[in-house]
Amino acid sequence: VYPNPYPSAINFDLIKADALNAAVPNIYYVWDANLTGSSGVGGWVTVTRTGPGAYTVSPSTSSSISLLSGNIQPGMAFMSLYSGNVTFKEQFKVSGSSIAQYRPVRQIRTSLIAHNSDGTESINDGALVTFDAANNNALDEADAHKLPNFAENISITSNNNNLSIERRQQLQANDTIFFTMDRMRNKNYHLAFELDNMQLPVGKVAVLQDLYLNTKTPINTNGITNINFDVNTANPNSAQKDRFRIVLQDVVKYTAIKGYIADENIAIDWSVSSELNISKYIIERSTNGVSFEVVGSQNSIGNHTNAASYTWFDVNPVSGTYTYRIKCVSTTGAFTYSDNAKVQIVKKGTGMYVFPNPVTDNNIGLQLTKIAKGTYTVVLKTKAGQIIHTSTINHAGGSALYTITPINRLVSSQYILEVIGNNKSITILKVLAQTN
Repeated sequence: VYPNPYPSAINFDLIKADALNAAVPNIYYVWDANLTGSSGVGGWVTVTRTGPGAYTVSPSTSSSISLLSGNIQPGMAFMSLYSGNVTFKEQFKVSGSSIAQYRPVRQIRTSLIAHNSDGTESINDGALVTFDAANNNALDEADAHKLPNFAENISITSNNNNLSIERRQQLQANDTIFFTMDRMRNKNYHLAFELDNMQLPVGKVAVLQDLYLNTKTPINTNGITNINFDVNTANPNSAQKDRFRIVLQDVVKYTAIKGYIADENIAIDWSVSSELNISKYIIERSTNGVSFEVVGSQNSIGNHTNAASYTWFDVNPVSGTYTYRIKCVSTTGAFTYSDNAKVQIVKKGTGMYVFPNPVTDNNIGLQLTKIAKGTYTVVLKTKAGQIIHTSTINHAGGSALYTITPINRLVSSQYILEVIGNNKSITILKVLAQTN
């Protein structure tokens, strides 16, 4: 086994070109941790040099592409059926270093960058959090304590210690990453957050909370997010040590969803208490309550901390029972679902209908389809003609579904529902109750 001793990629062509390595075989093996294998721990990749700059790789995977150029990455060892020595020289180094053959590291790298008076920027300090199921959230030897700089400092506060590197388990929905700043100057700064391969809990988005400005700013789960801030020493709170923290927040908080008949359409209303980094809402519909399909979408009004409401119309659906739900999608790819809303359309023709019929839960559904505007009196009678319920409906015209709930619980029997209009016209409907 021959390890690459440099923090840079080296090239096998250059190794072979050196007279001291002429006898090294053209076939060698490297370990690719991204190969699945029976236990998901990686596997050996065979690399064959068929000529100058020409290589074959087996198995060929997306993470082994760089091996086709004969590059051996920093920290990588290659194994060869060769009993001699391999000489490494500085001139074997090449550009194109990569860590693709290693398991992806889930981490948040934070840099504290100062905007200097001469117009330049300088990285004054940084901190790192890595996430892996094998890590320990308690303080241990894998965590690196913070050594203070003479200039500005930033560190991670965990277990009552300031750390420059923290190793912790995978993020959970209620986790928080606390930062500590020190020796801040009277100037402008920005924090650069670089997230690699992060997997957030479902429906969550990472945000930077600024306790001084009382703001929350979304952080991209892959890539770099730059967040500007100022420190004014005349206001000590702007330099407070615990000013910043990363918290996990729901993409959106639904407060209500309902569906109802509006003329020939079905209207879906939903409301939220706040929105953060929302891309759009997707409306999904099901005819069996299990399998959903996308039937529409609506853009978010933007970031806000106040309540907001939305309405979407399912235009002119056929008769049937429909279940709707809202899927909220954030700009970072996180998503979350609302509760379900069920709407039933009995018939498309003009008239009044009881639906569903039989009634099983003491709630009688009365659908008015293409009915004139007015106040209607609803009278529920037993089969013998005894009145057991009376109420009024203020109908705005068109189509709508109303729920009639008698004070006394219905028993399994047949009832008569009379709907009396403004002109004293009476529509008589039969209601069959099947209750326990």
